Amino acid sequence: MTTRFPLRLVLTSAAAAVGLALTGCSDGGQDTGSGTTGGDTAPNAADIEFARDMVPHQRQALEMAELAPEHTENAEIQELADRIEGTQRPELDQLTSWLEEWDEEVPEDGAGGDGSTSPSASAVPPHGLLSEDELRRLAEAEGDEFDQLWLSMMLINHQGGVDLAQTVLDEGESPEVAELAERVLNTQQAEIDEMQTLLPQG
Repeated sequence: MTTRFPLRLVLTSAAAAVGLALTGCSDGGQDTGSGTTGGDTAPNAADIEFARDMVPHQRQALEMAELAPEHTENAEIQELADRIEGTQRPELDQLTSWLEEWDEEVPEDGAGGDGSTSPSASAVPPHGLLSEDELRRLAEAEGDEFDQLWLSMMLINHQGGVDLAQTVLDEGESPEVAELAERVLNTQQAEIDEMQTLLPQG
């Protein structure tokens, strides 16, 4: 149910693939908020950090998903992108609503959990965030190049989501946040398994 799924070898290969194609391509822990997400349990610092870090993570996944219809003819990638958009858009709305309810700042577009951008794809970025240069290069790619980059980048994004979900399940206190995190973990792990089969081998 909440078991971490080790994918370090896959992610190292995915990050390397992005790095080759691109020629090199925080979390702000907060004190307990005043709002509640349900029942009588107020969110703790881990719940708030999860929401703040997941907002830019979900935005990047949606940005990549929206590119698929015009940049690839691969029906499997297009169908997966549709599912990602259908799942993560309402999750993003929920996360944003919680942050507003808790009187916490919603991260700006293009910002990581601490307002920073990610490092080079030579290493797996924190929380699965990718740089603006990487996303711009993806938007300029077509066909097979796009497919390779899209799958590699989305794998990194999804592993970030799985890691964030696992952390809040271990450390958070809000039942509603835990429910969403469980959904994120299960959905994104299944999509990771699917993308592994679509990513060209060798």
